[in-house]
Amino acid sequence: MDGDGGSVTGDDGRTESPNEAALLALMETTGYSMVQENGQRKFGGPPPGWDGPPPPRGCEVFVGKIPRDMYEDELVPVFERAGRIYEFRLMMEFSGENRGYAFVMYTTREAAQRSIHLLDNHEIRPGKFIGVCVSLDNCRLFIGSIPKDKTKEEILVEMRKVTEGVVDVIVYPSATDKTKNRGFAFVEYDSHKAAAMARRKLIPGTFQLWGHTIQVDWAEPEKDVDEETMLRVRVLYVRNLMMTTTEETLRQEFSRFKPGTVERVKKLTDYAFVHYHSREDAVTALHLMNGALIDGATIEVTLAKPDILLILLVAAVTVAAVTVAAVTVVTVVTVAAVTVAAVTVVTVAVVTVAAVTVAAVTVTVVTVTAVTVAAVTVTVVTVAVVTVAVVTVAAVTVTVVTVAAVTVVTVAVVTVAVVTVAVVTVAAVTVAAVTVTVVTVAAVT
Repeated sequence: MDGDGGSVTGDDGRTESPNEAALLALMETTGYSMVQENGQRKFGGPPPGWDGPPPPRGCEVFVGKIPRDMYEDELVPVFERAGRIYEFRLMMEFSGENRGYAFVMYTTREAAQRSIHLLDNHEIRPGKFIGVCVSLDNCRLFIGSIPKDKTKEEILVEMRKVTEGVVDVIVYPSATDKTKNRGFAFVEYDSHKAAAMARRKLIPGTFQLWGHTIQVDWAEPEKDVDEETMLRVRVLYVRNLMMTTTEETLRQEFSRFKPGTVERVKKLTDYAFVHYHSREDAVTALHLMNGALIDGATIEVTLAKPDILLILLVAAVTVAAVTVAAVTVVTVVTVAAVTVAAVTVVTVAVVTVAAVTVAAVTVTVVTVTAVTVAAVTVTVVTVAVVTVAVVTVAAVTVTVVTVAAVTVVTVAVVTVAVVTVAVVTVAAVTVAAVTVTVVTVAAVT
């Protein structure tokens, strides 16, 4: 066995696996080779008798939560239940233990999907459950801060100069000027390893293209959609449209080959979704319209995947949310304005009532005092005036409280406090004035 094996230290200084005999037996039984390099041990890749390129994307699964002392002699037989294995990669520690996870590539997508259904949350040992899910082998990098006057061909040539394995460059033209790009591009590599090596070289942030420091990161990988789902898609995703292109123009252009086939069109900035009544018409339009010229722009047309259709749903929900928010704000402002107006009216009304009542009390007190002075001394008259004034003010306060409470409960306390102080102050001044007047009258009498 190449690489690590056995319970002694190998030539590279790593401690080898304690189950070398079991691994050798597995290799003899299956005919697969095994080699360890760069922190991983590869079983197969390709398997015996394999002729042709490696399996396509979607054939690999990720396996997590593997016991650290479990190796290929136990793992491979379990994963072979789902189908033929192209390659099994177990991540290894320097000590010889595994790192708790592995990647299993099958020869077909169906086998990979079967392994997920059969083995996800499978009890690999008593009380030990593994996790199995699709592995996304990302081969695409995002490159930002690119000069907007650079063409796809120029970017492709430059990226091939500084990195290896470049297959293609995806550039999106500006929505307002189709002769310029949007300042970023996606670079496709022939393998995940090539993309990882390019990212490692460009990631420090000091690498420049055309005198600009570029931004580099993994592009979000495209999710693989099963063929059965894609066979039901009857919506086209149209990119690179002019901002001035209308939905009616798109409807006419995409139904020109067969009038009446388009169900509806939804345009968002420089891209759109064209819905057909049947999948057959959608596929026909795809072949006819991809690369066509509309309003001076060369358009790109593809079948819309479920994640792309999600953009349309999010856009619709966002518009609805903004509309509801606008209506809510208008309603709240209107209610607030009406409330303020009501409070203002009530306050004015309460102050007016208080003023009128105090005036009435003053007249009443003066009249009563004038009549009583003839039979009572000056001292008694003074006490009578104060008593009547206090009782009257109390009555006014109760009246004000009642009016405020019935009209606006929320501002009742504040209004009553202000009005009460005002009434008491006026009453005190009035009583003083009445007292002086009565004493004067009494003295004259």
